[in-house]
Amino acid sequence: MPIGKSELQYIRDFGVGLRAGTEAKNAAYALGDFGFHSPSGPVDQSALLDEMRWVLDPSRDVELLTQWHDHLYNTISKIAEMNEGRFNLVLLTGAPRTAERYGLSVANPFTKGDGKTFGKCGRVAKESVVDASREFEADDIGSAVDWVIGTLADLAFMA
Repeated sequence: MPIGKSELQYIRDFGVGLRAGTEAKNAAYALGDFGFHSPSGPVDQSALLDEMRWVLDPSRDVELLTQWHDHLYNTISKIAEMNEGRFNLVLLTGAPRTAERYGLSVANPFTKGDGKTFGKCGRVAKESVVDASREFEADDIGSAVDWVIGTLADLAFMA
């Protein structure tokens, strides 16, 4: 299931994060890590404009859209790898937009693209809330990806 502009706009506007567990606390992967900004560098105004243009029309850069999907897949794969077996995914609002990216272990068979995850922020905002939560099997990454994108579509529609 491909992601569309309304879902990307929702991510950008509300700071959507993804984590294992049941609560909106501690660390989370920032789905708004679109790759336009350096987590430690100064804000680049041209990067902000490029990001805004891409969010409004994701088809203008298919390679970036593919990379976003790969990072979502790799992020869920990393969560599954760390939780061995069944894991609960939490989709939340209030995550920072960028953070440090991690690669998957060499032994992880579920890797796409560059093998990197979304940026992981060490702590989400105190006012972060759980928008949705669901349990998955560790080898069911595809269903988890579809669930995240479908849930984002529902949230964007209701916003």
